Amino acid sequence: MHFSCDFKPLPLEELRRECAYLKAEAWRFVQMLAAVSDVEGNDLYYSFMKDGELRNYVISGVPKSQEVPSISDLFLASFVFENEARELFGVNMGPIAIDFSGTLYAPAVDDPMTFMSPEQKEAIDKLRKANAAKAAKEAANAQQEKQCAQESSQSANEAVKPISQAKKGLSEEQCERIRQKMAELPAAKAAKLQAVLDREASEAKVRDEEQNTAAKVEGDTTNAVVGDSPVVVSKDEVVVDVAREESEPVADRLSDESLDKLLSLMEEDRAKIVLDALRNERA
Repeated sequence: MHFSCDFKPLPLEELRRECAYLKAEAWRFVQMLAAVSDVEGNDLYYSFMKDGELRNYVISGVPKSQEVPSISDLFLASFVFENEARELFGVNMGPIAIDFSGTLYAPAVDDPMTFMSPEQKEAIDKLRKANAAKAAKEAANAQQEKQCAQESSQSANEAVKPISQAKKGLSEEQCERIRQKMAELPAAKAAKLQAVLDREASEAKVRDEEQNTAAKVEGDTTNAVVGDSPVVVSKDEVVVDVAREESEPVADRLSDESLDKLLSLMEEDRAKIVLDALRNERA
């Protein structure tokens, strides 16, 4: 005949519900035992059997102040074990179907099975301290992992933030300031800047800066529109232009002070497009 045995942890508050389920499924009560816990109070063991399977439930670290509900109304045979656990281990049992009121064994001292020699007590205290230190270490590690995850998430958000800001383009306030300054520029240059503003308005709802940037990094060709003229930008040209921009500030590229001020209001990549258009015009 096949036989199996296993142990399962069980919260005390789930004891009655689990026992009601076992009774409905025709499991047979075998025994209920108590033992001094390595953590606190007592450990309780409930055993049931069905079709060659022995199932043991373990309720760990039950303080003596914690009431343990009786299951004698579900499995009458448990009343002997529950009386024994109360008399010998001081388990705070709830109302038992057949209650001996401390006369089952009538021990000479209270909770005789919990008595410890100095050596046993020292060993138990040492084990409890080790368990407490282990639990504290695990809690600290869990807290550290949680903090690292939060910092990683924050770093990722900060890395994405510049892309999101670039995606927004020029603000309405910046556009208005550019319009006010356009009156000071020559007509040709003003027309070029007006084309940039028109493009900003048309792209207000649909932005694809992230896709364009990713395509440039991968070496794809990207079309940027200035006015009605497409400007094709390749990967090599981007590298050359970026190197030139790093060594050549905006103020040194053109001598027109008014235009320089306008370009300073724009994002660097957009200012580059306008400058490229003006260079082409000069050429």
